[in-house]
Amino acid sequence: MSKPLPPLNALKCFESAGRLGSIASAATELSITHGAVSRQVRHLEDWLGLALFRRYPRRIELTEAGSRYLSRISESLEDIALATESEREAQGQGPLRITVSTTFAMRWLMVRLPDFMQRHPEVELRLDTSGRPAESMAGEFDVAIRRAEMRVPGFEDRPFLSETGLPVISPTLLAENRLGGIDDLSNHTLLHSESLPWLWPKWFDLSGSNLVPMAEMRLPNLIFSIQAAIDGLGVAIGPSALVAHEIATGRLVTPLDSPKLDIGAFRVLTPFRKSRTEPALLFQSWLTEVAAEDRDLWTRPKTPA
Repeated sequence: MSKPLPPLNALKCFESAGRLGSIASAATELSITHGAVSRQVRHLEDWLGLALFRRYPRRIELTEAGSRYLSRISESLEDIALATESEREAQGQGPLRITVSTTFAMRWLMVRLPDFMQRHPEVELRLDTSGRPAESMAGEFDVAIRRAEMRVPGFEDRPFLSETGLPVISPTLLAENRLGGIDDLSNHTLLHSESLPWLWPKWFDLSGSNLVPMAEMRLPNLIFSIQAAIDGLGVAIGPSALVAHEIATGRLVTPLDSPKLDIGAFRVLTPFRKSRTEPALLFQSWLTEVAAEDRDLWTRPKTPA
């Protein structure tokens, strides 16, 4: 390129100050001092040989030339940023974009992510919990985690974490109200999740029991029903993946060993291209390892001595 280019740092400071209409706001956005932004803008004005701002005691205002210049360089800087991000992602160097349901994120993924981040500090994570069908989000993620099977052309879908369900209860409530067998559930409040309303009915079908509980409480989703069990409000059916941490830390226990209700499996979905990049491979491998630890824990329900 034969034409001279202005200094990039000065362009960035001018674009930020012009867009935000404030030197102070630009300094905050760029994580530099107010004086540094002012010096860079002055440097650009000297380089161009024209005034870009009118300066007042408490504000700045773009000149006509400044307004024209801002419009043109903003588009160019945005193009540079987009091209850079696209190339980084193509090389597997961009942020690893993960989409996952809110319940799974809060009850399983978030408590385990520090382990992944400690092992792989070089991988930047970007988490989406919109819960939209993965099929409608092609191009917006690198890894999708859902309970249901996902059939998307060009994507690889495989299970990584199987789920079973057993009644779970807080140790405090168990100490106050015995739960040594299925019949004892008649003296407890059953906690239902409206997002999976079939959990208790199917579990009772497996047990062959027609038991009538003391009371029932219906909650919007598994986040609420599991938290209600932790708080001692009653007994919930705990999907193994979502209560494994609580079992490990003793906040919940599983006094009944059977029957184990098959709930299915959480699955991981990756585009074939992304499944070959290092961050996605690292994350998939980590998911498989941590899921295996959860399965080992669930095969040995923990109850108080």
